[in-house]
Order: sequence, then structure tokens, then C-alpha cells
Amino acid sequence: MATLDTGWKIAFSVVAVLWSTFLAVWSVPILGGGDPRIVLPPGRGLRGWWNRSRVVKAWPWHVYQVGFNFIGCVAGWLAVWVLNPAACLRAECSVNVTWGTAALATAAFAGVTGHLPAAFARLLAGIAGVLALLAQWLEEKLAKSLSRP
Repeated sequence: MATLDTGWKIAFSVVAVLWSTFLAVWSVPILGGGDPRIVLPPGRGLRGWWNRSRVVKAWPWHVYQVGFNFIGCVAGWLAVWVLNPAACLRAECSVNVTWGTAALATAAFAGVTGHLPAAFARLLAGIAGVLALLAQWLEEKLAKSLSRP
């Protein structure tokens, strides 16, 4: 059984790193909502592949996107690792679905398919929006209470 475990770990790690690298580089053009066909400008090589909108972005933006998407995909693969599907290949797993495992499976799917970083960014933006509404409400309440004689 040790050979199956070692082989599984090596294969899993190789697939996870290769897929995470692929999504780190290509998720912006693929998932960015533009034309999924990558058309390289003539004579420019790969320099224009990421700027579908024809707006040139600074290199830190590209570095951030690659890192953010790589980490999001790796997080998905780590969630798959925690769920341990290898045990099910050996018929050693027991199906015990809880809210935690369902959430972990959802995070795993979102991460492995490249959607976890965008979902996380939207979640943070939503929290910021709720906090802004709460701050506005508190300011209005405070202004009303201070304006009373």
C-alpha cells in the first residue's frame, strides 16, 4: 500500500502544481469575461496576450494576478487533499457529509476551477459594503442624537 500512497501523493502534487500554474497565468484571459479565444497581435508575440481591453496594465498588476490566482488554486487543491479522495480509491473512506465537508468541497471545486480568488475578492467587497452601510447608519443615528436639544 505504501507504493499506492507514494504514487498518489506524487501524481496529486504534480497535477496540482501544473494546474495551479496554468490557472495562475491564464485565468485572467479565460475567466475575465472577454473572448476566450486568445488572439496574439501580429509581431508582438506574447506581450499583448493579457491585455484584451487594450488598456496596458502595469507589471505589478500582472504579478499580483498570477500570485493571487496561483494561491487560490493551490487552496482548492489543499481542500481536495484534506477531503482525501485517495482513501476512497482503497475503499477505506466512510461517507460522512457534514456542513464542514460540504463547505470544504465547495471551496475545493471553486479553487481547482479558478473561481476561488474572484469569489473571495467579491466576499471581501461585500463585507466592505455592509460595513460602509453600517457606518453610514451609525453616523446618521449619531447626528440625530447630537442635534436634539
